[in-house]
Amino acid sequence: MRPDDRSQYHDPVAPGPSFVPGAHSEDSEQHTVPTTFRPGTGRTIKISAAIFVAVLLVGFLVVHFLRSSDSSELSRGSTAAASVKARVDVITVSASPATRPLTLPGETAAWYESTIYARVNGYVAKWSADIGDHVQQGQTLALIETPELDADLNAGRAELNAAQAQVRVRETETDFAKTTNERWRDSPKGVVSEQE
Repeated sequence: MRPDDRSQYHDPVAPGPSFVPGAHSEDSEQHTVPTTFRPGTGRTIKISAAIFVAVLLVGFLVVHFLRSSDSSELSRGSTAAASVKARVDVITVSASPATRPLTLPGETAAWYESTIYARVNGYVAKWSADIGDHVQQGQTLALIETPELDADLNAGRAELNAAQAQVRVRETETDFAKTTNERWRDSPKGVVSEQE
């Protein structure tokens, strides 16, 4: 910048010469800093902002188009996958022979037979015969209390009741579905969608 052009860029609001200790105002040269903008700077900023907004708008439109095309493609794919019939393997059943020969190298037979009863966890609640007593066939020798087995039995009965209740609920849902189907099937076309 030439020295004669300084007056053109001088800021009229800026304060006068500043005081510097140890320097005299007559001896020091006054320096001013230009605070004005070059002509056309505002127009350049507006054009840059408009280009930035246009780029953002184009980017938004491209992303929106890509998302909508992906969602429509996904919808078409899911519709096509839902309409494909399930593949089922079919096997022809034939009767097996009535008897099969079984050849064994030998034969086994027991000398004694005995009935074995299952063992249960519990404790003896009542003892009615001691070792060495004469007893009759079918006589009760002892009563065994089985709290764990009783708890398992009660739990099994509760599960059975819950399962029966579930069966009744499913039967009720089935009846409701049948009546709804009959009602909707006889309704005029367009009232209920085919999917429902």
